[in-house]
Amino acid sequence: SYNGGTSTVKVNNAGFARWQAYSGISTGDNKTFTWTINSSATNGWAEWLTGGSISLGTGNTVTWTSQRTSGNADGLMWNAGGNINTQNVTAAWSTIADNMYWRAGGDINAKPLGAITWTSTGVGNMRWEAGNNINVRNGTTALAFTQSGTTGSTHWNAGKSIDAEIGGGITFTNSSTNG
Repeated sequence: SYNGGTSTVKVNNAGFARWQAYSGISTGDNKTFTWTINSSATNGWAEWLTGGSISLGTGNTVTWTSQRTSGNADGLMWNAGGNINTQNVTAAWSTIADNMYWRAGGDINAKPLGAITWTSTGVGNMRWEAGNNINVRNGTTALAFTQSGTTGSTHWNAGKSIDAEIGGGITFTNSSTNG
């Protein structure tokens, strides 16, 4: 369980950053996580990986960014064998060339939400994938996934169901030619 202050991680050159735990990753309330793959990273990536669940405390801010301009690799990712649970999270994820995703073997429970803005300005794909369900309870701020690059796609994939209470709205925008 992470209960410290701000977590700032920068990936350069061919390095990578990973939090890995067998049973789960959890955070305290009101934490800030700023993880960045710098443009100098030739083969870098950033990941939270667990066989259990990723569970964020209330009011966390997670800003994950890939500044790499080529590659189209899996760059920014959360992988949980169990669930991904957020409570009033503000998640601003952005990429140019890397793929980014939240992947859970169980459910993605994003409820209630603060604000989610995911953007891809190049060839990176944006994915939420759940073995069971994606459950979203949006507040008053719009949830936005924007693909403005020439290629790339946005997917929400669930093995069972997607249950979205949209509140302030959910917007998927894809301006790519192969979206």
